[in-house]
Amino acid sequence: MILAADRGDLAGSESFQRALELVLQIVPAQGVVRALWRPDTRGRLGSISVVGDLGADAHVHDWVAAAEPDAATAVTVSSDDDAVLLTFSRSHERAS
Repeated sequence: MILAADRGDLAGSESFQRALELVLQIVPAQGVVRALWRPDTRGRLGSISVVGDLGADAHVHDWVAAAEPDAATAVTVSSDDDAVLLTFSRSHERAS
């Protein structure tokens, strides 16, 4: 696991923490998790990537709901057969 965080904006960090807790419960033994909390001026807050065979039972799009983002935080998920990326951003920034 790789975990990195920068100081700064903590708005949305609760969603990030909940999602990371969920990912750590699900990730396979040989999986790799990279969690970065690095708010920037463009609206991006952070990301969590998981690489490894999550199996057919993994409903990764449900991870967004499990993160329980607040109204100001948007969480998007993209995935393929062996990787998942959760991206956290400010909601108002996504609309532009």
